[in-house]
Amino acid sequence: APGLAVVLIDIGLIGLLFFVINFVLVARKICMQKNNPGKTVLLLSLMLTGDFMLAGQSLTNALFYFMIMPNGLLIQLCASSPEQTGDTIHL
Repeated sequence: APGLAVVLIDIGLIGLLFFVINFVLVARKICMQKNNPGKTVLLLSLMLTGDFMLAGQSLTNALFYFMIMPNGLLIQLCASSPEQTGDTIHL
Protein backbone atom coordinates (compact mmCIF):
# COMPACT_ATOMS: atom_id res chain seq x y z
CA ALA A 1 0.00 0.00 0.00
CA PRO A 2 1.48 3.38 -0.94
CA GLY A 3 0.00 5.00 2.16
CA LEU A 4 1.90 2.63 4.45
CA ALA A 5 5.16 3.47 2.67
CA VAL A 6 4.49 7.19 3.12
CA VAL A 7 3.75 6.73 6.83
CA LEU A 8 6.90 4.66 7.27
CA ILE A 9 9.01 7.31 5.55
CA ASP A 10 7.40 10.13 7.57
CA ILE A 11 7.61 8.66 11.08
CA GLY A 12 10.15 5.85 10.75
CA LEU A 13 10.07 2.33 12.11
CA ILE A 14 10.02 3.35 15.80
CA GLY A 15 7.26 5.88 15.14
CA LEU A 16 5.26 3.24 13.30
CA LEU A 17 5.68 0.90 16.26
CA PHE A 18 4.40 3.55 18.69
CA PHE A 19 1.60 4.35 16.26
CA VAL A 20 0.44 0.72 16.20
CA ILE A 21 0.73 0.47 20.00
CA ASN A 22 -1.43 3.58 20.41
CA PHE A 23 -3.97 2.16 17.94
CA VAL A 24 -4.16 -1.11 19.91
CA LEU A 25 -4.47 0.70 23.26
CA VAL A 26 -7.38 2.78 21.98
CA ALA A 27 -9.13 -0.37 20.72
CA ARG A 28 -8.49 -2.07 24.07
CA LYS A 29 -9.90 0.88 26.00
CA ILE A 30 -13.03 0.87 23.87
CA CYS A 31 -13.44 -2.90 24.33
CA MET A 32 -13.12 -2.60 28.11
CA GLN A 33 -16.08 -0.22 28.40
CA LYS A 34 -19.09 -1.84 30.02
CA ASN A 35 -22.71 -0.91 29.33
CA ASN A 36 -21.80 1.14 26.29
CA PRO A 37 -24.25 0.46 23.47
CA GLY A 38 -22.07 2.25 20.91
CA LYS A 39 -18.97 0.11 21.48
CA THR A 40 -19.26 -1.77 18.19
CA VAL A 41 -19.78 1.46 16.25
CA LEU A 42 -16.66 2.99 17.82
CA LEU A 43 -14.59 -0.11 17.04
CA LEU A 44 -15.86 -0.12 13.47
CA SER A 45 -15.02 3.56 13.19
CA LEU A 46 -11.51 2.89 14.46
CA MET A 47 -10.98 0.08 11.97
CA LEU A 48 -12.35 2.07 9.02
CA THR A 49 -10.22 5.06 9.95
CA GLY A 50 -7.18 2.79 10.02
CA ASP A 51 -8.04 1.58 6.53
CA PHE A 52 -8.45 5.14 5.24
CA MET A 53 -5.00 5.98 6.58
CA LEU A 54 -3.51 3.56 4.06
CA ALA A 55 -5.03 5.56 1.20
CA GLY A 56 -2.24 8.10 1.59
CA GLN A 57 -4.28 11.27 1.82
CA SER A 58 -2.99 13.76 4.37
CA LEU A 59 -6.42 15.00 5.49
CA THR A 60 -7.55 11.54 6.54
CA ASN A 61 -4.22 11.01 8.32
CA ALA A 62 -4.69 14.20 10.35
CA LEU A 63 -8.22 13.16 11.33
CA PHE A 64 -6.91 9.70 12.23
CA TYR A 65 -4.35 11.21 14.60
CA PHE A 66 -7.07 13.27 16.29
CA MET A 67 -9.16 10.13 16.75
CA ILE A 68 -6.49 7.91 18.31
CA MET A 69 -4.39 10.42 20.23
CA PRO A 70 -4.40 9.91 24.01
CA ASN A 71 -7.75 11.11 25.33
CA GLY A 72 -8.79 11.72 21.71
CA LEU A 73 -12.17 11.71 20.04
CA LEU A 74 -12.84 7.98 20.25
CA ILE A 75 -11.89 7.84 23.94
CA GLN A 76 -14.15 10.80 24.65
CA LEU A 77 -17.02 9.17 22.77
CA CYS A 78 -16.68 5.88 24.62
CA ALA A 79 -16.70 7.58 28.04
CA SER A 80 -19.85 7.12 30.07
CA SER A 81 -22.53 9.71 29.64
CA PRO A 82 -23.55 11.81 32.68
CA GLU A 83 -27.05 10.25 32.60
CA GLN A 84 -25.58 6.78 33.16
CA THR A 85 -23.30 7.74 36.04
CA GLY A 86 -25.51 10.32 37.73
CA ASP A 87 -22.87 13.05 37.37
CA THR A 88 -23.79 16.60 36.55
CA ILE A 89 -22.35 18.62 33.71
CA HIS A 90 -20.49 21.72 34.85
CA LEU A 91 -19.98 24.49 32.29
